[in-house]
Amino acid sequence: MMKKLALLATFLVVLSCNKQKAEEKLNPAQWIIGNWQQQTDKGILTETWERKNDSVYLGSCYFINETDTLHSETILLEQRADSITYSANVKGQNNDKAVPFTLTSANTLSLVFENPVHDYPQKIVYQKNKSNGLLVTVSGILHGKKSIEKYSFNKK
Repeated sequence: MMKKLALLATFLVVLSCNKQKAEEKLNPAQWIIGNWQQQTDKGILTETWERKNDSVYLGSCYFINETDTLHSETILLEQRADSITYSANVKGQNNDKAVPFTLTSANTLSLVFENPVHDYPQKIVYQKNKSNGLLVTVSGILHGKKSIEKYSFNKK
């Protein structure tokens, strides 16, 4: 009986440590949770993030011009074993399958995701700026040339 209790206690400690590790790994990304928006002369770009649980954040991105949705994307930020994966699913691209990007760097001000074998982009960077805004930089090689796109969001 005593061995069973000791084994159960050990199991619970290991289980709680694993849960804590998952939460700690996603902690640097907490600041992206919320509604973000960029107004341009071509329309409104909106990115929304919510926390589903300790190991999953859900994101969506829409670019709307008046009543037309020009771009629609869903994003899954997920703790998988010892890594965090950003999976982007853009409607009408990649046979409607998600493209994974691995978190390569994180701190309280930036998150860097990379997928060097993806056609474009190969790198996605989320940066929190001083005015509580969000800068998203998408970059890589597109049609044989270096390409960089920057999106500056304000929290709504």
